[in-house]
Amino acid sequence: MSWFTLRSLGVTVLASVVTLPAPGAALAKTEIYWWHALQATLGERVNEIAAKFNASQNEYEVKAIFKGSYPETLNAAIAAYRAKQAPHVVQVYEVGTQTMLSSTAIYPVFQLMKDNNIAIDWNDLVGPVKTYYSSGGNLYSMAFNSSTPILYYNKDLFKKAGLDPNTPPKNFADILADAQKITALGNGVTGFDIAGSCGGCGVYTLFPYAWAAGVDILPDHGKRVDINNDTFKQIFGLYRQLTADKLVASSDKTQDGSTWPNNFLGGKVGMLALGSPIVGALNSQKIFTPAAHAYGNSV
Repeated sequence: MSWFTLRSLGVTVLASVVTLPAPGAALAKTEIYWWHALQATLGERVNEIAAKFNASQNEYEVKAIFKGSYPETLNAAIAAYRAKQAPHVVQVYEVGTQTMLSSTAIYPVFQLMKDNNIAIDWNDLVGPVKTYYSSGGNLYSMAFNSSTPILYYNKDLFKKAGLDPNTPPKNFADILADAQKITALGNGVTGFDIAGSCGGCGVYTLFPYAWAAGVDILPDHGKRVDINNDTFKQIFGLYRQLTADKLVASSDKTQDGSTWPNNFLGGKVGMLALGSPIVGALNSQKIFTPAAHAYGNSV
């Protein structure tokens, strides 16, 4: 995901104050509204970033505001822009990136820096991440909290199912076989978990499989999407079989991502492909530590 600066208010963020205050009057801080969709531990980190920035100087005050889920935050920003009440900066998830790039609402990062004579060495940015958020070789939004999903697995459930808790699955065949044995434990336990009604979750978890296989999913700077290939047939085939064989919960079909990790955190799911959002919750339960090893992860 990344941060977009909205054009309607973006210039004021870096604009100089030229009106002199009256003698003895305090100069009001310029408020910068920062809308985001990060909750729990990640939301706390955003608040910490804003607080540290605010404490470091006296000219600007960043207001970090949680606006709901990823789709809710995007829709709120669009509505606010149309009402001429847009925030200065908004977080947009991957699914909404092209929408923002195609609009006239944003102030591209490269242009914002250029217009304010701020020199940036764009080569300092991680190449693949920079490419995703660029158009025509220019960075349009600043990547933030970009992460790669990994496969988390419950070692206790692996052991109960007769699997080696120190040997995570290495391929799709292993995932399917392990999910079958874990689901066979019964009592509402399933081998795998998916968010069937969350488009962004699907992109986030499925696309890396294809990238790892060398597939160029978004050719022509994201103007096309190529999922009509053998790699995606295998990916969709795995998820279709997991669903058909009832190796995921029936509620996964309508899972919109808002409560997606809960079954895994509750010990009811054997494997879950997800990224950084779940780490804070695992740490808070004191089960994702070197001393406990109740959960593992596999790249």
